[in-house]
Amino acid sequence: ESLLKLSDSVRRWLSEAGHSGPDSDRLTMFLENALAEEARGVSPIGFEAIKLARLDKMVAELVDCAKRGTIVSAKCLSDSAAADSLLRAWRARFKAQYFMMDEIRTADLATTGRLEGVAFVAPAPGAPGAWKVTDPNPRPHLGSNLNLNFEAGYWALNIACAHRDSLVASDSQKVTTGKYGLSTLPLLTGKEDLFEGNQLRYTFEGTLKDMHVSLMTKVGRQIRILRGYQLRSPHAPSAGVRYDGLWKLTNYRHKLDLSTEIYRLELTLARVDGQPPMSELARIPTPSQLDDWHLYEKLEADKIRQATGEQMAFQWKVQKEADRLEREQWKRVREFRSSIS
Repeated sequence: ESLLKLSDSVRRWLSEAGHSGPDSDRLTMFLENALAEEARGVSPIGFEAIKLARLDKMVAELVDCAKRGTIVSAKCLSDSAAADSLLRAWRARFKAQYFMMDEIRTADLATTGRLEGVAFVAPAPGAPGAWKVTDPNPRPHLGSNLNLNFEAGYWALNIACAHRDSLVASDSQKVTTGKYGLSTLPLLTGKEDLFEGNQLRYTFEGTLKDMHVSLMTKVGRQIRILRGYQLRSPHAPSAGVRYDGLWKLTNYRHKLDLSTEIYRLELTLARVDGQPPMSELARIPTPSQLDDWHLYEKLEADKIRQATGEQMAFQWKVQKEADRLEREQWKRVREFRSSIS
């Protein structure tokens, strides 16, 4: 776990700032020790440790940053040279297995990894496929939606995984309530904007059943909020779904547009004090979690291709890319407006 934290920290800083950040000295010590042990042929770092801690990703990104000229300090250049030597040593020691690291991780996802207990259900004609829970409680140590064990920052690949872990009682975007009356609301789609100080206003358009009518009785009370990557929000995660802790529902309203017969939901949310700041939660998903996300996307694409054929899979891929570009455009517009306001 300590090696994974080091790897995640170094990779995040390399991506954002071009250097290894506050764990720079620890990184240098790790690289020096690992190289010395490789030279003596007594390295305690095995294949599993490299795979789980994403050390292969860390050393590759150190090398890549130096090649692209994005590393600026002499110390980082020295670390990059050491990482290159370590990368060569690991490739020589593990041979073909090293180059199959991601294939092995993909296989692990469904058995002991983040997709444990969920499976892809082939779509009906004209409908998208979906992930569903097959084992309702493979990870009892995580608690359940009947208690308050979950901490802000919990992250999952999709809502079905959150359902498996019992943070929610459904794999769809609807309110569920636990034993102690604490409701959980997944904000997977829709839009969220800053509103009156530290509050947020969430809006969604749909049918009456999408209006979360049960929340009318929760105004003034605390609810748990999950946010998904497709939500248009300054707090949406870059991938998957993330539990963002307790929020107070300060206002609820919905109205019908008679001309279109579409309902519009408006919720006003204020974050409850005493929790990790949203700036800290914004670091989730971590680089290693994003690794799993990219593997998950490839796996999902393969399952859709197998279930629907090449043409439907291509259309799904095109739509997914269009959605991604739309989200990126929304972020750029929002950042531009913030810069001139």
